[in-house]
Amino acid sequence: MEPQVWLQGVGRVDLCDISLGIVVECESYEFHSDAKSLEKDVRRYTACARRGLVVVRFTWKEVMLDPDYCRQALQDVVDLRLQQAVRRTW
Repeated sequence: MEPQVWLQGVGRVDLCDISLGIVVECESYEFHSDAKSLEKDVRRYTACARRGLVVVRFTWKEVMLDPDYCRQALQDVVDLRLQQAVRRTW
């Protein structure tokens, strides 16, 4: 995972593994609590989906207080993407 990646047509994402097509976003109320921020985030997530990217979203609380959950969830997504890569050509 590479931090703070700029993706054409999407914008800057928190973390990205472009080879697996995975984007990780860490959300907090501080930066995502108003309508404008929500609309911007939804548009970015849709832009990711349109490019075949999977967006995994974690809250600040999950990252800080339950890192094992985040680690396992991300590992599950990585495992699924690796299985998909074997079955299809990207």
